[in-house]
Amino acid sequence: MLAKYSGCKVIALNYRLAPEHPFPAGFDDCFAVFCDVTKKYPKAPIILVGESAGGNLSLAVAQKARDMKMDQISTVIVHSPFVDFTDSLDRTEHEIDDFTVKIGCLKPLHEIYVGSADVRNPYISLIYGDYHGFPPTYITCDYNETLFADSMALYQKLSEAGVDAHLLQMKNTFHAFAAIGSRTPETRQILEESIEFFERYAQN
Repeated sequence: MLAKYSGCKVIALNYRLAPEHPFPAGFDDCFAVFCDVTKKYPKAPIILVGESAGGNLSLAVAQKARDMKMDQISTVIVHSPFVDFTDSLDRTEHEIDDFTVKIGCLKPLHEIYVGSADVRNPYISLIYGDYHGFPPTYITCDYNETLFADSMALYQKLSEAGVDAHLLQMKNTFHAFAAIGSRTPETRQILEESIEFFERYAQN
C-alpha cells in the first residue's frame, strides 16, 4: 500500500530473527541492505519505515548512518517502535490495554534479542542514542499500548535534539495499528500523512 499510494520504490527485506540470531544479526542485515541501496541509488533520498521491532531497527540504522556521516536518509517513519530494552521507562502513567505486546513480554524480548550484548547500546535501546543531526521522524502509537511510553520517550529525545518530529497518538486501536494501511479511515489518514511528511523532505 505504501508503494501504491506514494508511487515510490519500496524495498522490503528479511533479516535474521532472535532467538536463533540475537543482536547484532538482524541489525547488521538491515544496515547491509541500507548500504547496498545507497550504492544502487546514490542520489535518491531514502526513507526508513518500520513498525514495532522494525521501528527499532529503522531507528538503529538511521543512528549508525548518521554516526558514519551517511546522509542519504531523508526521513524515518516508525509505528509503535520498541526503544527501551532496559525496562527503565515508566509504563504506569497510562492504562495499558494491549492484546498484542503484553507487559509481560518485555523481559523475554530482552533475553532473546539482546543476549550478551550491552543493553544500553544505543543501537539496541534507542533511548540512549544521541539524536542531534537525526533525520526528520514521524511516529505513530496507541495511547493504551504497552509501548506507548517508548514512542513518548523517543519523541522527547528527538524534540530536545531539535529534530523535526511528528507524533500521532490514537486511542482504541492496537499496537502497530498503522501498518494496516488504507483499510480504515484512521490508518488511511496515517498513510497519507506519512507520504506527505517524507515527500516534503525528499524535495529538499
